[in-house]
Amino acid sequence: MLEHVAKASEPQDADFQALMAEVPIECKFEAGGKNFQFANTQVHSALSAIVTANEDDRAGKIAAMQTSLARLSKALDEYSRPLDPTVQPKLKQILTRSEFKRVGTQDTDAIVREQIMKLMIALFSLIAKNPEQAAFFAKVFTWTAIGLVLLYVLWKVYRWVIAERPLDAPREIIPFAPSAKSWQQWMREARTALAKGELREAVHSSYWAAISHLESSGAWTPDKARTPREYLRLISSSNPARPSLAEISRIFEVVWYGERVPAQEECEAFLTRVEQIACR
Repeated sequence: MLEHVAKASEPQDADFQALMAEVPIECKFEAGGKNFQFANTQVHSALSAIVTANEDDRAGKIAAMQTSLARLSKALDEYSRPLDPTVQPKLKQILTRSEFKRVGTQDTDAIVREQIMKLMIALFSLIAKNPEQAAFFAKVFTWTAIGLVLLYVLWKVYRWVIAERPLDAPREIIPFAPSAKSWQQWMREARTALAKGELREAVHSSYWAAISHLESSGAWTPDKARTPREYLRLISSSNPARPSLAEISRIFEVVWYGERVPAQEECEAFLTRVEQIACR
């Protein structure tokens, strides 16, 4: 059919109106044991343009149509040409290489991305009637959402990094907190008070020596406004010093807040118990 149109359009007095009527809308043919259908819409369009063209443009349109017909005929001839029998085995051998393992299969991630993009385009098609605009808006929205998620993750990481305190950070000393004075200094003051016969003051200073030692060891964070009962609640139940702290806290409350003057032996035993906490 293509060759017939090309030959019939060569004469100067060719009847293109009649030639257009001869060309079917669709051609069916068989090649290589397969049936094919070939639409002639391009040929019809070229013939129609020639029929309606003026004399000045007619020759150029005829030459353009003949060139197009020659190109189509060549392509069909090359397609119908028998294949080299060595091509297919060579192709199979090439496809067995590691870099071609994924040939013929589609990546799962690519399928998911494609489905998401189709859904986004369908949603934006409700806003933009032009398919190209809908695809553009879908891409902009998708990449903007990805960018926002990445910014959020980076912000969370930044907050975590600046909030993380180094393990070897120096202990903060709060003025007037028990640990602002070393437990050894508290004990020296307690021994001095004991030597002077100031027994309640000796119990008072030695109790804060125990609190200073535990606080400096990290049993709790320093705070200058805690009561003995609060210190007892803060210390972990797994801390071996907890039973001793419970005992000296009870005695301290009776002596200091109850204003009971202990005996010399009681005071010495109290100081010894505090020193045992520090030694442990």
